[in-house]
Amino acid sequence: MATNADQQPNKAQGRPTLRDVAQMARLSVTQTSRALNGHSDVAEDSRLRAQHAAETLGYAPNLAARRLKDPGSGTQTIGVTLTSTTQRFSDPFLGDLLTAMVDEVSCHGFEMQLFSPTPNEEPVAALERSVRHKRADGYVLLRVESRDQRVSFLSEAGVPFVTLGRPVTKGAHRRVVGAEDSLDTAVSHLVDLGHQRIGAIALPGGYAISDRRLVHFTDAVERQGLTVDHSLITTADSFQEDGGRSAMERLLDSEHPPTAIIGFNDQLAIGALAALAGRGLEVPGDMSVVGFDDVSLARFITPTLTTLRQPVEQLGQLLIQQLLAAIDDPESNHEVVVKPELMVRQSTGPRPTPC
Repeated sequence: MATNADQQPNKAQGRPTLRDVAQMARLSVTQTSRALNGHSDVAEDSRLRAQHAAETLGYAPNLAARRLKDPGSGTQTIGVTLTSTTQRFSDPFLGDLLTAMVDEVSCHGFEMQLFSPTPNEEPVAALERSVRHKRADGYVLLRVESRDQRVSFLSEAGVPFVTLGRPVTKGAHRRVVGAEDSLDTAVSHLVDLGHQRIGAIALPGGYAISDRRLVHFTDAVERQGLTVDHSLITTADSFQEDGGRSAMERLLDSEHPPTAIIGFNDQLAIGALAALAGRGLEVPGDMSVVGFDDVSLARFITPTLTTLRQPVEQLGQLLIQQLLAAIDDPESNHEVVVKPELMVRQSTGPRPTPC
């Protein structure tokens, strides 16, 4: 993992932040937060360093200050907004991510609450209700759109939030994102196996992660000296396995199908495997398949799935840590970059030999 971590304490006018305290105490932000909040699992030396740094800098948390001015304004609650039409609890990546976030939230003495729109309601509506009734101190936005109304709303309202992904919507905020070259290793792996017609099953468009992964893929293909063939790229109509299956069938029905395919999440790749099996094609003998995320099922299906592993537990921890830092410093604009790791398994092999 690489981060754009601040190297110096905040020099701007105004009160010191938790990051400043952590840097002076030579502790992580998480350790510092736990030390200042009296958690029993913090070493006495760390606790004393954090307290000394806080006293030296004159640090006082935003939430505490707000409660002194307006009792009841702080909730010790983190809000997570879901979009009911596209996110399901059966989604293995989402389930693992939420579990990691709950674990991290509890470490900081907070609670986590989920907010989702009612049927036929825009995703921002549930968020507006929550903010209006002061139900959370800050929000995690998952599966953000490239131009996300929730980002605009929270930015204008001055409410702390963090996004998984990098929307283009204006508004300074904290983000946890994938590395720009995240698909390089997957494409390079397939090229090393002799593949030149490399296709992709893209996630539904309009989402920040979807759009960025498509750019990452085309950039990775070009960096290998290949020409991007848009006839080998198709967009799934869902994030689920059924979307991957129908997308793979479309590619198989094309005049010149690819010899290898990358699904932009594991569910799409698993759906592609089902489509290939339904046509009597072998993987990797007739087609190589790569996924993205490394959900637990990827290691147990047949063939096991070559995929780009995202450290989902770390992602959940980072989202909460970044949000707590945003609550402490609402005007911060910080990005943490996570680089996936290629896990080579049975679903990729040499390019098929032409008959």
